[in-house]
Amino acid sequence: MYGSEDRTARGGETGVVVRMVRAASALVTVLDADGRPVADATVDATTPGFHNRNREIPSTNAGGMARLNGLRPEGGYDLLVAPPPKRKDLLPSRLSEWASADTTVRLRCARRLVVRVQDEDGKPVDAVRVVARSAEDPGDLDLSEWGTTDASGSVTLEGLARLPMVVEARMSESSLDIGPGATATVEGEATEAVLRLDTGAAIRVRTPESAGRIYVAVGDPSLSHVCCHAECGPGETVLRGLNPGTAYDVFGTEFVEGRGSLDPIARARVVLLRGVRPGGEPVTLALAPAKEIEGNVLLPKAWHLVGAAVLIGNCPLIGAGSFDYKRGGFRIDGVPEGRWRVRVVIRTDEGEERSLEAEAETGGTVTIDAR
Repeated sequence: MYGSEDRTARGGETGVVVRMVRAASALVTVLDADGRPVADATVDATTPGFHNRNREIPSTNAGGMARLNGLRPEGGYDLLVAPPPKRKDLLPSRLSEWASADTTVRLRCARRLVVRVQDEDGKPVDAVRVVARSAEDPGDLDLSEWGTTDASGSVTLEGLARLPMVVEARMSESSLDIGPGATATVEGEATEAVLRLDTGAAIRVRTPESAGRIYVAVGDPSLSHVCCHAECGPGETVLRGLNPGTAYDVFGTEFVEGRGSLDPIARARVVLLRGVRPGGEPVTLALAPAKEIEGNVLLPKAWHLVGAAVLIGNCPLIGAGSFDYKRGGFRIDGVPEGRWRVRVVIRTDEGEERSLEAEAETGGTVTIDAR
């Protein structure tokens, strides 16, 4: 097999010559911690920046071997080896600056950690997001696992390295760091952890049986982020971690089949309730058809439109479904009836950024002069 050397060319350049070189081949053998072959492990070599070299990623055979073809002879790859899904006892491996040579990779043992989340009275807390990260390198996603507690307040995290881990429980079900949290550090051989979490006050929302799946966000009007949020179906959902003395905005938007909850174009029906206080009777999410706001930003020379959103309180919660980067036009779908503050963000190629606001009626248009 043959490959080509890397060649940098400018747009419009002609007569570009690419020198073909003979490609290398390497046999990778994958073993477990006891030296036994691991079948069905995936093996791939990627260039810096994690661009996949192969369209199809090979898997090891019964002898734990897989051959990689079409390699650059000089190497310089990241060799990525992942155990098959059924082998929860093994960890993935990465070899940097791999030399395109026959290699044996021994996968390290993983562990299972059962995390129990309780409130301050020792009662189990369900629907809490739990994340375990390396205590030494919290940003290493290869060493991180997450899950959500069940009705018993427990979640089992599998595939963790036998290293000290920081385990965090947070009221939000998303990856956003919002809502009250609890943290503990567990040693490398620990199999269980218990976290005590202040659940705060709660708002209960009731979704009609006629509704589908709903994304619900609760926001303090004085803040620029949501305080808690959840995805729910028909019936009652509890949103916790709130201040009992605060009146909140509750925003709900319906899923559309095949689209995500945060896709503005997908918002067919919406609801906004203002002044909802925790601890009261459940509030019903009576969904109504959504509308749009269209607008145009008059841009200064060398500036571009990079975002537009409707503010719920001070939170830019309903983002633009589409916008014109160069000309400044935008459309925000999924907006409830009413008059709203619209925020746009513009930026130069050098990274200088400005935000501007204007008011607009649902179903109307707005022009924002940024010059």
